[in-house]
Amino acid sequence: MAARISLEITAALAHLMSAAGDDGVFSTSEAAAVGIATSTLDRLARTHVVARLTRGWYTVPSATLTPKERHRRTALALIRHHEHRVAASHYTALILHGAPLLGEDLGRVHLTHRRKPSQSSTDGHILHGTDSSVDGLGPDANAVPLPHAVVQAGRTCGPLAALIAADFGLHAGLHTVGDLEAAVAEYRRRPGVGPIRSILAHAQPGAESPAESAARYAMRLAGYAPEAQHEVRVEGRTYRLDLALPDVGIAVEVDGRTKYRIGAHTDLTAPELRERVMREKARAAALNRAGWSIAASPGRSASRPGTRCASTTSTASSAAYATAPRAPSPHPPCVTPGHTVRVDNVDRILRGLRNCPTRTFSPPTQRAS
Repeated sequence: MAARISLEITAALAHLMSAAGDDGVFSTSEAAAVGIATSTLDRLARTHVVARLTRGWYTVPSATLTPKERHRRTALALIRHHEHRVAASHYTALILHGAPLLGEDLGRVHLTHRRKPSQSSTDGHILHGTDSSVDGLGPDANAVPLPHAVVQAGRTCGPLAALIAADFGLHAGLHTVGDLEAAVAEYRRRPGVGPIRSILAHAQPGAESPAESAARYAMRLAGYAPEAQHEVRVEGRTYRLDLALPDVGIAVEVDGRTKYRIGAHTDLTAPELRERVMREKARAAALNRAGWSIAASPGRSASRPGTRCASTTSTASSAAYATAPRAPSPHPPCVTPGHTVRVDNVDRILRGLRNCPTRTFSPPTQRAS
């Protein structure tokens, strides 16, 4: 009898998850409709056959249920629980838009009410009062627009988080610089928006990873004006540099170390890895022969929640980098007057970067509406 019931439950769970589609969540009432009682769900949760996301809502865990994916499913469960009277906001909205995160607390979901002005919170989520981010949202939209989420996340996680998400959106064609400026203007009277406005003035579509966004801004604070994804023709071949100071022949490789890993970050076999290393060495040698010096970032991957990027440079403290961004020097071409441009100067800046995710921006895979 136990085996027959187990097969029935397995079939019912498969039906629930199939009906859930991309959301991947189901409620106790939906489970009851296919013959799974609440007491059975509790037992299944204790044995990790299902995972409880929030009161009355569950999912079936799998290898893809990372902390980020669990956060996404919890947000969708809460949105359905509130019958779409709320929308995901702040860094929760970034997750639904497929944007990278920095300094987030994946244990807490951020939602914004479509009508109520008051704010409430529990251990699992914060329900913000309504604001302009939900104006004009369709009735079935799950998240506030990406430009608004960028500003909201900047206020929650710091300006650098806003820059990384803004760069991602520009790179993916999900918003424009004008969209970001309009979103900042809507929050102009909110605390902490000034540093976000300043840092978003440096948002560019050329960045291909969070580490590139962070390195580019750290260099701007130090007085440099790097070009992203700069192409250079050397010995009959065209190479693309993560960042470059072309006027002084300095190439900056931000996330090079992740190119030489087997396993989690790549599908490389050992022979493929050796071949890639040889290609990169030949590339570096060609650039050196053409008069380019190469500065490389330590490039440590930090995809786990709670990590932050920080920068320590000889010209800008960590606190200034994180909370009080300022405009780059207006003096051309690359540096402030009297600043000696040497590759070891750039190396020192890059060594100050720690725990920045170095994986390249991926096309958004989740739809926020």
